[in-house]
Amino acid sequence: MEKFNFYKEYYFKELDGRNEINNSLSVPIGLISALVAGDFYLLTNFDYGFSLWQTVWFLIAIVGGIAMLIASVYNLIMAYANFPRGYEYLLIPDTEVIEQYFQELKNYYMANPNLPDTSEAEVEHFILSEMIKNTGANQKSNKSKNKFRYQCEYWLIASVIALCFSLPPFSMNYANKPSKKGPVDVRIVDSPKTVRFEQPTKKSIFVNNSSMPKDTTHTNPPKPEPPRSQVIKEGQDPKPKPKP
Repeated sequence: MEKFNFYKEYYFKELDGRNEINNSLSVPIGLISALVAGDFYLLTNFDYGFSLWQTVWFLIAIVGGIAMLIASVYNLIMAYANFPRGYEYLLIPDTEVIEQYFQELKNYYMANPNLPDTSEAEVEHFILSEMIKNTGANQKSNKSKNKFRYQCEYWLIASVIALCFSLPPFSMNYANKPSKKGPVDVRIVDSPKTVRFEQPTKKSIFVNNSSMPKDTTHTNPPKPEPPRSQVIKEGQDPKPKPKP
């Protein structure tokens, strides 16, 4: 069925897109770490009392770069986790759940021989409808991720440019400022003593649950309801999607 194959490919494409976006965020994370280290080095090694115009130039560039870096970190967090809400992705039920639903439909039609057995068509229709609904929800999550990823890269590039503007005054300041050398304090600290604590022994408690009597009454089973899709929130265990 062409319609079924079309939505199946679209469904898996959106799930793969989530992984591709998450994997692409490793590059901005590395660049942000390098920029944080670079900004810290420049701020702690600049002589602010040596030259006024160098200090003003340097502070404008470095403070602007830090502000842009903060904006990049914010968008990175939103792209990866949408903190604190997180991103939700919908998946069709697991295979054993779908198979159980199919067998329940089979048993239902066996118990009602006057009805035509449409269990296979019902399962196929159920899977198709769930893929269509879930793909639409997953598309929205991926679009939001892509938007924040673009903003993260945008402000990251701007922060790199601002850092480059801070390098000329830093280089002149670092080359012309007098070197400061002083005595180095060396302290010897005694190693702390180790204190051992004995943990009290724990006793195992066994509770015997009495088995409940089983109902031996036989009735015709009702027609089973389709299972629910799973809500995958990144960093959490999947759970069934609540019915509307």
